[in-house]
Amino acid sequence: MFSDPDKKILRVTDCRRYDEKNRVILWVEPHETNRCPDAEPAPADTWRQFKYADVKGEEVQLLQRWHVAKKNGKWVEEWAPFQLDGSTSSIRGHANVDSKRGVKEIFGSTFGERDKNSANMVVDVFGHWNGSTYYFTKPPVPISVMAAPDEIYKYERRRMTRLDNDTRMYELFKPNEHISRHRFYMLAGFVLRHEQLDEKGKIKRIITVNDWRQPRPGSNPDFDDKLLNTSAPRLIAHQVYHRVYEVAPNGRPTLVALSWNRSLRKILKNTPLSMADLVFGTPDGKEKWKSRDEFDKAFDTSEYASQVFPDRSLDEDE
Repeated sequence: MFSDPDKKILRVTDCRRYDEKNRVILWVEPHETNRCPDAEPAPADTWRQFKYADVKGEEVQLLQRWHVAKKNGKWVEEWAPFQLDGSTSSIRGHANVDSKRGVKEIFGSTFGERDKNSANMVVDVFGHWNGSTYYFTKPPVPISVMAAPDEIYKYERRRMTRLDNDTRMYELFKPNEHISRHRFYMLAGFVLRHEQLDEKGKIKRIITVNDWRQPRPGSNPDFDDKLLNTSAPRLIAHQVYHRVYEVAPNGRPTLVALSWNRSLRKILKNTPLSMADLVFGTPDGKEKWKSRDEFDKAFDTSEYASQVFPDRSLDEDE
């Protein structure tokens, strides 16, 4: 604490709370309240909270929570890391929380056991699955989900899984459901592949861009990409971009639609999708849909994966 010699006002610069092992479990910078809290710190102040567990003589940090006060009563928090207990199987991860949305995202976590399946447990370049990230599309989501992981199932949530440094897989789960109807693979915000699933979680349609294949499926994938037949003899002189496959109940895919560049293919040179004069039609080379919008509507797809980003306008407003 310090005293202003002119105003004779005592100011509290910081407060600390310790546990029985003399470890700091709460640090507060009470710029707004100017007092050390007896219980929970005030949202208007900036503070850090820590929790520990002693497991077989080893200290395990369960929580590092950093609360930062903003203007107009707003605040943001980072929980990095957090875990429920000191066991090796404990639910753990990181999270971002704020005063507007509550729990905004939980990342690098082992949350969502019920949302996992053989197809979305994809592995990275080292052959490992690295956990998933959850975004909640209809805020606010209470902080209580951090202590009760099964509460996340009450909320609509987008699940993101990293395939590598740049490629992501996105799914959307409705409240109290564990089967996604759309699975998008994306690179820098652009769709590489769109899989559509039925009510039992089986793939019923696959839409690829530039014949993108899943490079590292999990140990028990629900579809074999070797079955995808890209052949379109009547379009051999054109560059093909989108391919739409309808997948039968027995898992056999049939190529039913494509997009291609109206211009003839240039030898040893590919035209980017964004610069192509696109035609949308059938594998026999006949144009059927007059625009990208018509094509997208016919196959329930989109250029930027709107099916799994119902909150995109909300994110843009922030």
